[in-house]
Amino acid sequence: MISDKLALLKDFILLHNPYFNQGFDDVILDDSTGYVFNDQPVFPADNLGNYFYLRLPNNVTFDYDTIYKTSECASEPGIKSAVILVACMRDADRDKLFLNLLSTILAFKVARIKFISGSYQPDAIVSQELAKIDKSNIEAALQRLPEDYTLISITFSLGVNIFPLALNCIQNPCNEC
Repeated sequence: MISDKLALLKDFILLHNPYFNQGFDDVILDDSTGYVFNDQPVFPADNLGNYFYLRLPNNVTFDYDTIYKTSECASEPGIKSAVILVACMRDADRDKLFLNLLSTILAFKVARIKFISGSYQPDAIVSQELAKIDKSNIEAALQRLPEDYTLISITFSLGVNIFPLALNCIQNPCNEC
């Protein structure tokens, strides 16, 4: 549910921000290496051009706010998760990029969005994204960061409704069965 919405959001951002060469919606912060990757390292990476990624930092939560209710007796929960967007660009105006991304995310009407925090301070973003690696490696990454490199980080909540299946529609989720 959330991963489907992230894929749609990635495509939406790419459509409306054509200066990005690529976007990633399936990245994780690897606990063993401390790096952000999907099939390849995504952050830090200087071989991807202008790009962004969407990362789920933790587990999803259930939400029973009245926003999900369509009648007085509705009680189905919604699902929400924090999402971290990190954009990496060469020679970009950080304020314009930040506003472009905020505007694009707000225009995405397929899920509920609530902004939590944001940053365009490279030191803070590198430290946030590489928090699980050795501090000396973080400092080395900051020293190697090109001067013309613009980093933006936006953390927001993405929420979707759950529409429960009828019990006679429950299917075996095993791919190999």
